[in-house]
Amino acid sequence: MRKIALCGLAFSAALAGCSATSGPTFNAYSVDVPGHEKAYRVECGGIFESSKACMKAAQRICGDQPVRVVESVDTIRAAGATSDPRTFTFQCGAVQTAAEPAATSEPAASAAPMNLELNGEANFMTDRANLAPAGIEKLDALLAANKDTTFEEVTVNGYTDSRGTRAHNMALSQRRANTVVAYLKDHGMKSAAFTARGLGPDNPVASNATPEGRAKNRRVTIVIR
Repeated sequence: MRKIALCGLAFSAALAGCSATSGPTFNAYSVDVPGHEKAYRVECGGIFESSKACMKAAQRICGDQPVRVVESVDTIRAAGATSDPRTFTFQCGAVQTAAEPAATSEPAASAAPMNLELNGEANFMTDRANLAPAGIEKLDALLAANKDTTFEEVTVNGYTDSRGTRAHNMALSQRRANTVVAYLKDHGMKSAAFTARGLGPDNPVASNATPEGRAKNRRVTIVIR
């Protein structure tokens, strides 16, 4: 804390205040006030002097800038006079209003991916990658519903049941996935990326021990983002 003495229009870095006969004593301190920058505290003594002289002392420190009181430490009421602060903390300059942060809109939530599944041999020729009429009908419905949409990514996953060799099933599932991607692209589906993956007997959705379960595992899934 730094103390400044005021006397008339002049002030210095002396530690003592200056006083006049029956007049005021002015002491001004440079203080630290949480949340404020470069604040001062002024103390005014003197029995017969109006406490408005304390504000004049602050005005001398601030010069051309307005005095802004940030804390009134003490008030003294003289007989018949209004209550004025005789000790207060102040800053120089007008109140700085913080600029309001620019309004930011929440990013739009990504839409949940759409899924279409072609189950069973009804959608493909048996042990082949050619689309059957039922499979074409489902893909045409998907295309019609999204003809004006451009997607971020379309992923087609092909699967088989567990019968046959793994090599055969991996190749068959890849060809079927490729067939679906080609059909969608050739018939106008718009997407930034198309991916076809053959996953063979991996990730079964039913038991391969029954004909019904194997039919469910022979599938192609289309995931659209």
